[in-house]
Amino acid sequence: MKRLKRRAASWLAMVLVMSLIGGNLVVGAAPSETSSDAFREETENSVETEAESTKSGAEAGASEEEKRPDEEGDVTEESQTVEDTTEEKETEEKTTEEKTTEESFTEDTKEESMEETEESGETDESEGESSGEETGSEDTKETDPESSKERETESSGEETESESSEEVSEELIGQYFAEENPAEWLFYNTYIQGEGWQGADAKAGATSGRENSGKNIEALRIGLKQDLYPASGIRYRVHMQTYGWLDYTSGDSSGNIGSGKRTEAVQMTLSGSIASVYDIYYRTYVQDYGWLGWAKNGDQAGSMSCSKRLEAIQIVLVKKGGAAPGSTERPLVIPQGGATPSYPNTHVNTGNNKEDILAIAKTQVGYQIDSEGKTKYGSWYGNYINGDESFYASAAWCAMFVSWCADQAGISTDNFRFHSYTPTMRSWYLNRGRWFERDDTSYTPQRGDLIFFKYAGGNDNIVNHVGLVTGVSKDYVETIEGNTSDSVKERRYARSDSHIIGYAVPGYNKIGGSGNFGDSDATGKLIGYTAYVEGKGWDSIRYDEEQSGSVGSSKRMQALKVQLTNPVASGSVTYRVHMQTYGWQDWVKDGAVAGITNELKRMEAVQIKLTGEMANRYDIYYRTHVQTYGWLDWAKNGESAGSEGCSKRVEAIQIVLVPKGGKAPGSTQTPYRVKLNIAYTSHVQTYGWQDWVYNGGTSGTSGKSKRLEGIKIRLDNPTSLSAGVEYQTHVQTYGWENTWKKNGELSGTSGKSKRLEAIRIRLTGEMASKYDVYYRVHAQTYGWLGWAKNGEEAGTEGYSKRLEAIEIVLVLKGQAAPGSTANRYIKRG
Repeated sequence: MKRLKRRAASWLAMVLVMSLIGGNLVVGAAPSETSSDAFREETENSVETEAESTKSGAEAGASEEEKRPDEEGDVTEESQTVEDTTEEKETEEKTTEEKTTEESFTEDTKEESMEETEESGETDESEGESSGEETGSEDTKETDPESSKERETESSGEETESESSEEVSEELIGQYFAEENPAEWLFYNTYIQGEGWQGADAKAGATSGRENSGKNIEALRIGLKQDLYPASGIRYRVHMQTYGWLDYTSGDSSGNIGSGKRTEAVQMTLSGSIASVYDIYYRTYVQDYGWLGWAKNGDQAGSMSCSKRLEAIQIVLVKKGGAAPGSTERPLVIPQGGATPSYPNTHVNTGNNKEDILAIAKTQVGYQIDSEGKTKYGSWYGNYINGDESFYASAAWCAMFVSWCADQAGISTDNFRFHSYTPTMRSWYLNRGRWFERDDTSYTPQRGDLIFFKYAGGNDNIVNHVGLVTGVSKDYVETIEGNTSDSVKERRYARSDSHIIGYAVPGYNKIGGSGNFGDSDATGKLIGYTAYVEGKGWDSIRYDEEQSGSVGSSKRMQALKVQLTNPVASGSVTYRVHMQTYGWQDWVKDGAVAGITNELKRMEAVQIKLTGEMANRYDIYYRTHVQTYGWLDWAKNGESAGSEGCSKRVEAIQIVLVPKGGKAPGSTQTPYRVKLNIAYTSHVQTYGWQDWVYNGGTSGTSGKSKRLEGIKIRLDNPTSLSAGVEYQTHVQTYGWENTWKKNGELSGTSGKSKRLEAIRIRLTGEMASKYDVYYRVHAQTYGWLGWAKNGEEAGTEGYSKRLEAIEIVLVLKGQAAPGSTANRYIKRG
């Protein structure tokens, strides 16, 4: 059957090519769903005044703003009206890709031009509102880059570029395999508290988890078969108790296994070619609430700020535009009868304006307008300008959101003017030479930039939406935006997206404090750095292997700044630190603050690396003086230096550049000390699963003649090391398992009364170069055998002897075994 499908696909590819040659077929992404409630246009009270050039810009766009998208998000040209625009006419006039973007790019608007507001003296009425009344809606709709949620599906995207020449259009594939069941393409599984991964993977529409079980789902993993849709996948993430939203993943588990923490909500989206053919729907079973409504394509499902656990989930694929599998009412439960959680700013400012504003914006992701259509950002802005708080609380709020974030970050209004109206915000930067058009090849957008959008078909001089740039790659830009479907959301766009008008660059401070690189003579020096020392503040600038910090005074380092002082090629120095309580912080570069200066938190470790041509010419070496341990050995090029899990402070640091491949400035044996726990639990005859034990503890029984039937092993205290553990057991009747299990998965059996007879365990990744794993077993008749290590067999084979207990320890690479290694494995024949 598979061979027939492949032949059919090849035949269809030939038909597609011939059709393209004949001019009879147009290939493109299918239209994604219109989002009619995407975001509302910004409005500004007449209390805020701007330069005359700003006013003229708004006047120039007044006639353009009178033409707004209708409720379905369609936009007319100047020679057309919304009423006579039809799907057939759009198909004739646009490529399918443009149609996809424009149909899904909509926003609520509540605004008029600044001039008419000032002339009439009215602050709560606008032509936008009048237009909304004409279409029968309280607010007119304006376009929003909502559709970019699935931007990966564009024909110019990274995924589709890598597909083979035999690629067949999604439309033809969907038609040919119309009788196929999408349930066979999708599979997913849940990790249940105290039980592990639940049985076999569920297929589309099936329930994974257990309703009304009283058990947390601790993690989720989802997969998609690649037979029909190459270069396609599913991106998903979960909202965890304590931790909030985790990062998106594809194929790996999302959650926190073994933590006892509950998952509370989930988001998922399709990516690649399948996203233009199918919608992904999902719903959750939530503690006390039962099954909620169906969410789709990245919407939130579950509960937030309710302290309720997810107990089960269902996921299905539906043909694009097809009917939902059930009710879509109330997919997400939030407290106070639907009121949005307050999302307080939990970020502690570091003094690095750019990184602070982005971190603050991150804390707001998921915020939604309240049941009355108001936001805290609008209330803040109304108070800020001594205006009508109630008016601004209900107004379009994307500009007020980024302004609120800037205020929270303590950024000077000389560098970042606060606005409520996007055209005047753009003009403010334009008049100061800080504006760059999307197609300006002289400028590459950066983290911290403001990104401005227009609505579909709109005038490039009229901006309607703004967000913060959080990441940039060759082809894509990532953002955090307010007032996107009435929420704060993370987005991703192709950098060529026609809805992007351009970027504004706020005047963020680069480095601060007494340790300013501009204050010192760095003639002939390659690398400069300064430590923030407890009770002292910023140290003087040090260069090229000099010591920064203190030794012998028991003072903690709390932060670090590093900068290339005389770079001989293009590139930067990037670095991050591991802080007490908070763990690893985000990467910063070129003199920005890494760490926390206004809390008495110790710095415990650091990673530093070069980028660009500098990384091709030099290795960067660094070492730390650590409490108790003294000077550790040299790390290089992004390796960890210091300690983790040991509660030890970094007290001083040295950094130096060495020509690529040159000799290290000293020993590189032990630059980093980390306290890791290896944890394991076994399934024992009669007794079932035992409690987890750690670092040499005994799991199982001795002297009770009870067999081990299954085992799970994991590494606790995950670190920056690529920490992993794999294991394989020899099981009665079955022999050695065919695959290695890893990181908490079950090896052996449970409930089948089959004994374990032997085991192998090994570390993976960088862990294998830092540690040896030793293990020994208690075997029937023989008692405790010798210690095996690093994948060696331990136990018996061919004697039908059961394993009764096991002990496992980690030992620094090359150090002595914890005991005798004799007679670790006894095999017949």
